Amino acid sequence: LVLRGQAQLELGDTLRAMADLTKAIELSGTPREVTASAFASRADALVTLQNYDQAVSDCNEALKLSSCPLALAIRGEAKLLSCDCRGALEDCNAALAFEPFDPYTLAVRAEAQLCLGDVEEAIGDCDQALGLCHDLEYAVRVRDRACSKEQAP
Repeated sequence: LVLRGQAQLELGDTLRAMADLTKAIELSGTPREVTASAFASRADALVTLQNYDQAVSDCNEALKLSSCPLALAIRGEAKLLSCDCRGALEDCNAALAFEPFDPYTLAVRAEAQLCLGDVEEAIGDCDQALGLCHDLEYAVRVRDRACSKEQAP
């Protein structure tokens, strides 16, 4: 159910993904890591649905079960989208301690840094993210915004 929910999320079928991931969470006897992954993936779906508070809650549940870098990264994104830039930066730093070469987490951290006024750090993270995944549009957009702020009078 977790893999199917993740696949549905990738295909843009957020509601079906939510249904499968919720079923996976409710199954008894599931290994903790699998349940944590289901919570983190459901949080990703909740971010897509702009339900940031519930996404943070699901990430917290995932982190109670396992040290899940995905949950940290998604919680960082949800916090960023809720205008908690400092919290987003902290979560992204924690996620990158586990998976230092995750391009999306680097891009989210870059946006949090930009939000906090750390333009050079934001550009550096975007450059690193784009070095890992050259067509990551999110990193391109954040880098463009950071560069325009850097050049502003």
